[in-house]
Amino acid sequence: MILRKLQALDQVLIELRSLGQVTVTQLESDWRTCRAVERDLQVLVEIVIDVCQRLLSLRGQTPAATGSEAVQRCINLGILSPDEAYRGAPRRVRLAGSAGIRGGDGLFAPGDGAAQAN
Repeated sequence: MILRKLQALDQVLIELRSLGQVTVTQLESDWRTCRAVERDLQVLVEIVIDVCQRLLSLRGQTPAATGSEAVQRCINLGILSPDEAYRGAPRRVRLAGSAGIRGGDGLFAPGDGAAQAN
């Protein structure tokens, strides 16, 4: 299950990278690109959360109540590095229909400039 999820993560990252650098202005003016980026980011966050939940289960732990908790617990266990990117990701990515599940304030904050998958 984990290998399959990580392969899916790689595929979605390839899709995002194929867009190159995308500015907030481009996202605001091109709804198709915006929806593609939003969807890919949603899928990436869900994959990370699913993998974290599975790893917690394999360690004999109870499931986390939220995606943020799953990521934080994996950081605490040393499964993920304590990189700030992991800590904020579930809160930063919010899409219509999943806002109540993932939480957050929106995909991009004003003044973010550009979004790029690296």
